[in-house]
Amino acid sequence: MKEQNIQYLIATLSEKNEWFSAAGLASYLHTTTRTVRNYINEINERYSSPVILTSHKGYRWNDRIKSVIPYIGEENDCETPEKRRLFILKKLMFFNTENREKELTIESLCDDMAISERTLMIDIEDMRAELKRNRLSIHLKKNALSVSGKETDMRLFIFRLISSGKKVLDADYLQKVYPALLIHQDTQKLKNVLQECGLYIDAYHINPFLLTLIIQLMRISNNHPLKASVFPAEQIRNSHESRAAERIIEYWKDQIRIPFSAEEKDYLALMLKCMSRSLHPEEDIYSDEISEYAEQCIALLENYDDISYREGHFPDQLKDYMERLRLSCISHVSVSNPVRSALRNNSPVLHDHAAVLMTEFRRRWNLRPDADQSAFLEMLLLAYKRRRGSRHIPISCTLILPEYYELEEILKDKIDDHFHKLLSVEHIISTCNTKKLPETDLTLSVLPVSDRMHTVVVSPALTPEDYHMIQREISLIEQERRYRDFEVYLRSYSRAEFFERNHSFADEEDAVSYICERLEKEKYVSPDFKNDVMEREITDSTVYHHLIAVPHALSMNVMKNVIYVIANDRPVTWGTRSANIIVLVAMEHSLQKDFERFIDVLIRLFESRNTMKLLLEADDYLSFLERLEKIGKTISQI
Repeated sequence: MKEQNIQYLIATLSEKNEWFSAAGLASYLHTTTRTVRNYINEINERYSSPVILTSHKGYRWNDRIKSVIPYIGEENDCETPEKRRLFILKKLMFFNTENREKELTIESLCDDMAISERTLMIDIEDMRAELKRNRLSIHLKKNALSVSGKETDMRLFIFRLISSGKKVLDADYLQKVYPALLIHQDTQKLKNVLQECGLYIDAYHINPFLLTLIIQLMRISNNHPLKASVFPAEQIRNSHESRAAERIIEYWKDQIRIPFSAEEKDYLALMLKCMSRSLHPEEDIYSDEISEYAEQCIALLENYDDISYREGHFPDQLKDYMERLRLSCISHVSVSNPVRSALRNNSPVLHDHAAVLMTEFRRRWNLRPDADQSAFLEMLLLAYKRRRGSRHIPISCTLILPEYYELEEILKDKIDDHFHKLLSVEHIISTCNTKKLPETDLTLSVLPVSDRMHTVVVSPALTPEDYHMIQREISLIEQERRYRDFEVYLRSYSRAEFFERNHSFADEEDAVSYICERLEKEKYVSPDFKNDVMEREITDSTVYHHLIAVPHALSMNVMKNVIYVIANDRPVTWGTRSANIIVLVAMEHSLQKDFERFIDVLIRLFESRNTMKLLLEADDYLSFLERLEKIGKTISQI
């Protein structure tokens, strides 16, 4: 109730530029004037400057800093070094720099966190590396702390601080951080403005963009405007994003009296370029570099999938995505993707396709997209594949149906219409003698049939329940196909001499180096193969479910196809993850499709930790294979 009253008090005062008496506010809140005074004091203590003014007239919102001071409370818990560093960084970023006489001192920080000066100095030293990674520096001069760096880097670092630990920046969270703003109203207005300017911002980016906009207002109001145009201004001006930025600035001028320079408008347009997308990419003009790269990506994708990637607006959508990705990487802008782990674990093949495109992207422009950016590319590919459908080997089917008028033709048409390319009715017969039935994957019969695998007895009318049973049997047949291919692949390319138990490694590079050196010595790969594997790892770690790592490369540097397996009771550190089982795959490009089927099944096997437990009980290569195949058969029959 207390926090609700405080939020209501903030909303009431911030929406109207007038004085309120303590008695009047107490009446609104159904409380006492003393409680109101306590609320006012607590609100002002949450911020680096008083947001509520006090006089003999009562209370009024401080209009000069309206809407741009963030709430940085809830940081009293400073028990761990990590929490203390976060508290210090937020203090540094949001400290009121307008008051030049007031400084953030060592003494004040020690008092706030109830720690010794020695502990604080250790925390500050630990923070230097983090700030350096974000192109910022921390300084201690005459017992006062400060941070320096480019203004754009300052803003992006503040963005990361506020959104740290938040998988998704929801509107309610933003409302709490900036209680004076009408977040929901501003969000809808923003969407409308963008749509009118030919842009769209999705649910993953709308709140992060709103947060960057609010931080921009905060920095300008605290006397930290941009003094130079952000890179690359020539790609931003006279664009959809530039026009949208002008409209957004006009909207905010009605709420807050903050001047926007040409440089600030460019910055806002750049943030839009990084976080929105074109509603009509087919009408936009792209550079020759982007067009050539998109064509290269499509050629790679079509080599992986037996579908065309040139239909609809996908080629232009891909150009639009890559152009915005390039600017995002140059500007160090990235938004968290909350479904990244689910994508990589549930769609390993799609994840690998996106990683290949990102590897080519890094080679071309010497830029390094992060895993979240790669996950958004996966979602674009997934959306297209769902619209187009992916390659599928039809399931052969025998239809048992006694001749009666046109029933045979009607039933076949119904099957074709409902299952389209999934089923291929190759034989229609009227006998139920199973010994004389042709060999096909599936049998559909309107007569009782026994002693035959994958048979579904259906009604001549084909009811919804019939369709459901047929679909279930199709899924089982497809699973069995995948696991058969998996077993063949594994037995064909793995070797007893390339299976090890409990080999410790410092990290993923140590593990890859060891395996590649062994394979090179045995003439399976050339010396450059390790670089191929590590380049894929740089794009995004190949660890799945925090259980298994599948470092791989389909490369010209492979002389003989091979799978190398190491099973460790203790996990190996692999980037930010860890893995107990390492399966390194060295393959020629011609085996791309075989590799995709292999990795798809392999990762699905590890959806349960029981898989790893059973495999780690294997003492040798043959036992490992037997257990893995047994697990596969068990799952395929569920």
